Formats: sequence, structure tokens, C-alpha cells
Amino acid sequence: MPPPPTASAEDVRPTRRGLLLGGLRIGAGGLAGVLLAGCSDGAGAPGSGSTTGSTSPAVGTTEPAKAADEDLLASVLRQMATTRALVGAVRRRHRDLSATLAPLGSAHATHGRALGGLPAADRTSPPARDGAAALAQVVTAEQRLVDEVSGAVVAARSGALAAVLASVAASLTQHVAALAEVSLPPVTTGTAP
Repeated sequence: MPPPPTASAEDVRPTRRGLLLGGLRIGAGGLAGVLLAGCSDGAGAPGSGSTTGSTSPAVGTTEPAKAADEDLLASVLRQMATTRALVGAVRRRHRDLSATLAPLGSAHATHGRALGGLPAADRTSPPARDGAAALAQVVTAEQRLVDEVSGAVVAARSGALAAVLASVAASLTQHVAALAEVSLPPVTTGTAP
């Protein structure tokens, strides 16, 4: 039996169905490298010209399993879109947090593309007026997203989907850990002495 054909990185545009069917083909520096390397859109990203490919076929995936994974993925994407909307709102309201939260917004965008695209976000409550409280809102929302994605890793029927979700969960966990290290200057009220 001849070896499976390799796909160029330009041919690789993951879709939800492709992830769910386990037919995700990625170059050595392709999507997995992007997700595992902190979600950079730089070198090694799809379209970078890498031609090495591999396949993770799902064996015996049934229609009910595919449907379950589609529902699972839809839930993850909804949570991710809502969390991304909160991060954007905090960045707009608290300009001093914008640079700190920019990598997180980029990670959500990259993860969303890798998983087939983010839906419109559910309405979120407005961010807190205090920067520290708004940052706490983001950390809480991100932790909820990590929990959702981690649960999806365990529940996924497709090995390829579970692998991509595990990379997403690892990336988001690192972002949450980095946010825990952020210290904001104290808020002063009143007049100066």
C-alpha cells in the first residue's frame, strides 16, 4: 500500500468536520506547532510553505460520535467567543491593560480559527470600572474557558479533536498563569496631600 499523500500547508485549512473526522493533516511546523508554541501566527503557521504532513485518522467514528463532538466543539467555541468579547471590552475600557491582554485576544483568535471559526459572542456584562476588578473578571472567565476546554478534551470522541483541544487548554492555562503575575498600580482616590 503506498504511503498517504502529503498536503502542503496551503492545502491545510482545518474545518470543524475535518477535525471531527480525524482527517486533520498538519505540517511539522503547522497548526500543532502554532498551538503548542504559544499560538504565534508567525513562522510555521499554515501557509508558511511547510510540506511535511501527517494524519491522525479516527477509527470507526460513528455518526452519533461525530454529532456529539460537533455539539462539544460548538459549546467550546461559544464559551471562547464570549470570553474573547470580555477581553476586548476590558481592553477598550482599561487602556492600561490593553497590552497585557493583547496576547490573550490573539490566542483566542488563533484558537478559534484552528477550531473552525468563532461564532458571534453571547452578551457579556460590562467590565468592572476598577482595573484590578476587571482583570479579575478576565481571569475568572479564562479559568471557566480552561475548564470547558479541558472537559471537552476528556469528552471528545475524536483523537484529533482531543489533541487540538488539549493544546488549546495548555495555551490558555499558561495565559491564566501569566495573568496571575500581573500587578496593577494601586488606585488612588481623593486629592493629593
